[in-house]
Amino acid sequence: MIESIEAPEEIEGAIKGWRCQAGMDTCLPTCLHNVLLEISNRKNNYPPFKPTIEQLRQLTGHTPGGASWEEAHKGIRVEMRRKKVVEWTIETKEDVKMDTKRLCDIVQDTNTSFPIITMGGEYIADVYNVKLAGTPHAWLSHSVVVVMCELDSFFIFDTYNFDGNSPIKKIDRNTFEEYWICGSPRKGVMWFEKKNLALEGFNEGDAK
Repeated sequence: MIESIEAPEEIEGAIKGWRCQAGMDTCLPTCLHNVLLEISNRKNNYPPFKPTIEQLRQLTGHTPGGASWEEAHKGIRVEMRRKKVVEWTIETKEDVKMDTKRLCDIVQDTNTSFPIITMGGEYIADVYNVKLAGTPHAWLSHSVVVVMCELDSFFIFDTYNFDGNSPIKKIDRNTFEEYWICGSPRKGVMWFEKKNLALEGFNEGDAK
């Protein structure tokens, strides 16, 4: 079951200023913009790293049809090094054995960003009644941000949002896993992580 809901109080502040994608295929650059905005707004996070969506399109190797996770990882690491962003690093994981508990650990860890994951094209087809060309294995994946976990549900920020409803979607665990395993990369996760957990001034109250 999937439903559009208003943002829960727990995450209202964290997602303030988040954008929805302007193009049909700009989900990954937009997701990256949003999670980087959130961590850049945390206390004592210097220098802030807030590239524009257009800059992120370039860093992710975006072309008509989407962006590359491999290019995103490489391009953003190089740009962070160039900007002297030393306290954060970008991480990616592509593992069909990765479970939802590990994903929730990333969501809840105050030393990480919210994670970006890939959902199979079936998600877009089902939620937005979009007719996708070709067979399911040829459908493009869709990137979303996981912003909260509950025992049997996941809350995502979906930048697609062309139906005018809330970008926050609540998805039951089984349905979530079905879409996640169909993404490309399968069960792909991308997030930012603090390199120095003892960094002065970084407290639990500074994030998420």
